Amino acid sequence: MAIILKNNRAERLRAWRAQEKMIAKREPALRRQVIEEFRNIGYRAVIAINTGKSLEYAFQSHREHLKSILEAHYKKTSAEAKKNYLKPLQKAYPSFETKNAENVFSATFSAWVSRYALKKAEEISYTTRRLIRKVITDAEQEGLSIQEIAKNIRTSTAGLMGRARAVTIARTETHAAANASNDLLGSALNLGERINVWTSGDDDRVRPSHSAVDGQEYKAGSTIRVGDSELKYPGDPNGSPEEVVNCRCNVQHLYPGLESVFGRAEDFFEE
Repeated sequence: MAIILKNNRAERLRAWRAQEKMIAKREPALRRQVIEEFRNIGYRAVIAINTGKSLEYAFQSHREHLKSILEAHYKKTSAEAKKNYLKPLQKAYPSFETKNAENVFSATFSAWVSRYALKKAEEISYTTRRLIRKVITDAEQEGLSIQEIAKNIRTSTAGLMGRARAVTIARTETHAAANASNDLLGSALNLGERINVWTSGDDDRVRPSHSAVDGQEYKAGSTIRVGDSELKYPGDPNGSPEEVVNCRCNVQHLYPGLESVFGRAEDFFEE
């Protein structure tokens, strides 16, 4: 859900919790896939070490595998986010036709996926490469055996370190896809003026820079200053890692002219 009728804390939190529930349901699938890919890259790196091959043998397909994983996950997350966004509109206004808007959205979101799946795959694979090379360099300086180096590689990729990375990636990328989907779908629906309302979580895990903009309004298509970044929405891939990684905020949409388009909407959020 991303539409609210009034900018008050209770309504923002209701919409925030609905999206958090959807994201929590989507995250585990990506987490499992990323862990499996880390396990595979570690396995290939160990083979390279044991056979004297170049590490490029291990890295050659890592980026492309990650890109494919992210593309599929972004699209599935978007489908869920779209359903949640449209459901209250279609319930309140059964005659509301969304087919043209969904076609426009499909094209714009596909472009987003193409752009950011590659960008994120490159970032993740670069970090994996750097971690494995550091394991090897440190091990060589310590005079460790090939077997010990192989063990350390497996630990860094498929052990606790790799699993922690997978958790962060799953949270960050699911969150980014859901918020990008809401942003692009809201634009495609063409419901008149749209005001974005930043909404942070209702707990002490919210970072200060995000809590500071909770409830702040800004026009659709523009950005909001959050910490050191200008963001279109929470999780915006163009933002700094400090403001994007592990973020749980989302943006709710206010349409001031909604009732003039469809009529009164007192029952908009009836269960």
